[in-house]
Amino acid sequence: MSQQQQSQQVQSQSIQQPRRPAPVESVHRNLQRWPSTVPVPLPPDAKFVAGYQSQYLNTKSMTFFRFTTVNPAASVLDWYKRSLQSAGWVMRENASTGGRSVSSISATKNGVSCSINVLAPLTSKDRTAVQISYTDR
Repeated sequence: MSQQQQSQQVQSQSIQQPRRPAPVESVHRNLQRWPSTVPVPLPPDAKFVAGYQSQYLNTKSMTFFRFTTVNPAASVLDWYKRSLQSAGWVMRENASTGGRSVSSISATKNGVSCSINVLAPLTSKDRTAVQISYTDR
């Protein structure tokens, strides 16, 4: 066997097919307002911006939405820590990221998991943005 044939044989042996096929999305819909049931608390002044719900075959459905609030990012984060703990959620605070200040909290309760990202305003005229994603039971 020539060296080129050996090289081709080694290359073809090292390429493996994925263990499972890519996920197939079965449902996707854009949200024009809050979902009818949101398992996490929302600040009283929360203003809906955008969102969607999607589900892939053989997985839990996932909901994502974004809202804004006039409250400072640190106050919103503290409010979520208190509200989630008092409602029985098990929380994990994630590290803040550099640049534009983003703070994150992950929490679980009764088979539902959520992630809350709080983004500080870029300017004094902007509002604090909050992104929430959660999976259903």
